Amino acid sequence: FFQKTLNAVQSWFTLFGWSKGQNPISIPYSLRSDVCIVQLTVAQEKNFKRRVDKDKGFYEMLLHLNGQSIPGIAASQSLSTDPVERMFQLHWQHSELLSFLKRKGAYLPHIMPEFLLAPEDYELWSEVNTGLRVGKRGSMRSSGKLSGRHVFVLESRTFETMSKRAWTDVLLQMYKV
Repeated sequence: FFQKTLNAVQSWFTLFGWSKGQNPISIPYSLRSDVCIVQLTVAQEKNFKRRVDKDKGFYEMLLHLNGQSIPGIAASQSLSTDPVERMFQLHWQHSELLSFLKRKGAYLPHIMPEFLLAPEDYELWSEVNTGLRVGKRGSMRSSGKLSGRHVFVLESRTFETMSKRAWTDVLLQMYKV
């Protein structure tokens, strides 16, 4: 059931989610890279940038479907080259995305911003917030509290499954609202 839902969501957003025609997506892989808006240059300059004329980013899709952008998040922006700063910037963007969708009527209480991160950013987020490295075995463990809520550290395979589900639910709720 979930795979059929995922395929339907991917097809709909591929065909109708973009202002300039079709843009194939793969949940969660292309969405995570679209959100990151990362385009490395050969010289690997100080900021990662997206080429607005060539790439179709997630926030461009959101603007097309919604008619307004998320306050504080530009369709094209630079990310820090420092991995920790970049991870915090992406976590903040995901928090703002979820808050924005919830204000519009989306039901996403089960989605945490860290589930929308790329695996390497999630691993870094886990290390920064718990002091623990993400393990290869075991599915989930509670590792203390962050801002009054428990922090769960998922192993890499479990994280991929959770991320795929989180992005699918975000897209379904975007469609709804």
